[in-house]
Amino acid sequence: MKRILNVAIGGRSFIMDEDACDKLRDYLETFKDKARMGYYTDEVMDELEMRIAEIFTECLRSSRQDVVDMALVEKI
Repeated sequence: MKRILNVAIGGRSFIMDEDACDKLRDYLETFKDKARMGYYTDEVMDELEMRIAEIFTECLRSSRQDVVDMALVEKI
């Protein structure tokens, strides 16, 4: 049985399975490390997280599911 976590992304709350949460966290950390945005890092990361939250919201609503799973994280 997979653990389910309540996670805030882009100012919104989502229920995610643990594997999906780990994969998203790794993605965001890798993006941040490789982009090297200096002064704008926080602003760009906030914008990225808000866009991810929008995509999650749209996909969850259209598929009528409640939990962000690995397939949805891989989609983004």
